Amino acid sequence: MQTVTEKLDRQAEKQRLKREMEFLQQGSFQYIYREGKIKAIDEAEEKEPLEKASAGLPYDVVLITREKPEASESLFVVLKGNTGVPCLIGHTLYAPENRKLKLVLGASYSADHADFQKIDVVNVNLPYAVSCGEKIEASFYFISSTELKIKLVHNGAEIGEFEVTLPEGIEKKEEERAERSAYPAFIENEFLRANIVGTEQVKDELLKLYEKLKEDRFKTGEEGKAENYNFVLRGNPGTGKCVIARVIAKILYETGIIKSDELIEAKRETLVSDEPGETVKKTEEVLAQVIGKHGTLYIDEAFRLYIKGNGKDHGREAIAVISKALEEHPGEFAVIIAGPQIKMDEMLERVNIGFASRFEFSMDIPDYSDKELLEAAKLLMNSRTLFMSGNAQRAFVNKLDKERVRDTFANITTVKNLLEEAEENKIVRLAEMQKKNKYVGPEEHYILDKEDFAEDEAEEKEISLEEKLSRLQQMVGLASAKQKIKDIIASNRVAHELIKRGVRSKDNPVLMHMVFSGNEGTGKSAVARLLSGIYKDLGFLTKGQLVECSSAELLAGTFTEAAERIREKFDEAAGGVLFIEGADHFKNIENSEILEQFIEDAKSYRSDLVIIVSDTIGKLKEMLKAKPGLKEIFSANVTFDDYTTVDMVILAKAFIRAKGFEYNAENDRLLASLMEKEKSEAEDFGNVKGVRKVVKKLQKAAGARAAQVSESAEDAGNDVRAITGEDIRACMM
Repeated sequence: MQTVTEKLDRQAEKQRLKREMEFLQQGSFQYIYREGKIKAIDEAEEKEPLEKASAGLPYDVVLITREKPEASESLFVVLKGNTGVPCLIGHTLYAPENRKLKLVLGASYSADHADFQKIDVVNVNLPYAVSCGEKIEASFYFISSTELKIKLVHNGAEIGEFEVTLPEGIEKKEEERAERSAYPAFIENEFLRANIVGTEQVKDELLKLYEKLKEDRFKTGEEGKAENYNFVLRGNPGTGKCVIARVIAKILYETGIIKSDELIEAKRETLVSDEPGETVKKTEEVLAQVIGKHGTLYIDEAFRLYIKGNGKDHGREAIAVISKALEEHPGEFAVIIAGPQIKMDEMLERVNIGFASRFEFSMDIPDYSDKELLEAAKLLMNSRTLFMSGNAQRAFVNKLDKERVRDTFANITTVKNLLEEAEENKIVRLAEMQKKNKYVGPEEHYILDKEDFAEDEAEEKEISLEEKLSRLQQMVGLASAKQKIKDIIASNRVAHELIKRGVRSKDNPVLMHMVFSGNEGTGKSAVARLLSGIYKDLGFLTKGQLVECSSAELLAGTFTEAAERIREKFDEAAGGVLFIEGADHFKNIENSEILEQFIEDAKSYRSDLVIIVSDTIGKLKEMLKAKPGLKEIFSANVTFDDYTTVDMVILAKAFIRAKGFEYNAENDRLLASLMEKEKSEAEDFGNVKGVRKVVKKLQKAAGARAAQVSESAEDAGNDVRAITGEDIRACMM
């Protein structure tokens, strides 16, 4: 039995949570550090120290304001971009002598606000007492990455409340920024457009190149000897090689070496054909386009033009054609080849000397630093209305360090993958908290914490086998698929137990490869990810990682090239699951040797690898019919049915709450009608993808409704962070 003190404490906690919820529902997000975590505070706690605040935007939101009645107008920073988490910001305004107050909101990238750009103007009709120059307290509530609420108060009474839509991205006035930069505008602007941060080392190298080529051009004069300027860019995936290539093309143009700054991109598939004689034709067509425009040819992953140990590969024909064109058309175009350092060096060492000698210039592009990748992560989070706590930032950097040692590390691409994984972890974490009746504040839906990045190995292992199996069974819908997988797991358990007891030979391991058949958005990849962890915990696999690729990526090219790529992917996925998207390339592959190699490797790796091919039911049936040899290794077929209307309503409600909105179950039938309408009208609804689109429509409808709320006391309490029946009906019109 509870004591009187315990009851009073519980009542006090309920009251505190109620005040906190009411405060947050006003649309404000103000945070302090409490017990090592960022938490929302209520009005009674405003004096506690705030963590550095931000809207997380790529620009500062600024306001034209007046510090004193007699002072001239100046700019006041409302929301600071690119720093931390959003918060409530207060400021004192002085009213003009007339009966109106004009608030001009704008955006700025510079510290001195010299690049101020207007976003919106708010006109406020003031009471007579205020218009005589008395001060007004203004509060700015950041609601999301595109929503800002302004509340004006005089002597404790509210005199105005407005909502302003902030642009997700604004024109950066790149020329002005470039002029203040240490680098020429045409160099700086390319990096700005690509939202690439840092990279001063690379920019310094480009600046040196620019100065050198200017000097060379000055010495030789306008009528100097025509020659080719060709470049090798060595760098890992995701380091911005294409952006650097565009800058080099502009440098060649700015210095007068070539007549155009146009960059034409190509890759092996653009230049090489498996058909005899076609490679020369394809390569000559691309070169004719480049030479005709006096531009630059950029070939990414150029090492793929030279397949080691295969003298008959047609890629060498493309190299020969390019080399001949460089000899016959000096000074008319340039070529830039790019790829990872080791592979590029290996190619240039083995390829014919005439080709390699034409690439006089080279540049080594370093991987991004942790600081640069953290800044890139913040830019990416802006569009998703996400923020990192301080602990999350440290966990993110720790996770990056672990990713760097892997062969799959790809700089910006890795950052995108980590953020997507963290967002999924956040949704699961909050759902589990709610399941355990723990309080989840609205602001927590917008903040990634350290747990979402699985900071250390202990955290990564904290989900037990039972929890993974439970998550699989708790997934919305998919009754047939879940039952089939349950049966497959049971069968594999028996087979592995027979091997342990010596009844079944170790030389005859269990074949665990399967096909996942179903339409887009039916959870196939999510189930594969769970299955990889389940199989690891059961001892079927040693690592439990999931590696994803497409059948086009895996099987394209010549036999030697495809065989090498198959082996690389199998090695990468060994100990886990290889999830292959698409059956078309299996069905249409004409080179039987490639298919035979795939089947042979699939059998030899089967003791510690699960291969899953995923596509629609029809395409997988066609694949197995066209290539009967695949039936031998893909004996298990798991069917993923489309989500029912009930399933879609359950998913939609989960997404709505994950976005921090409230929802009343009384609207389920109405929501079901909307789902059926949207599905019937869409050419490709896409199951989960379609549900997400519907939820986005509902969010917009809720925002439009909130914007029309009157200023009367009766309507002031209208649910801004709720999806109502009115919003659903608005989407059905």
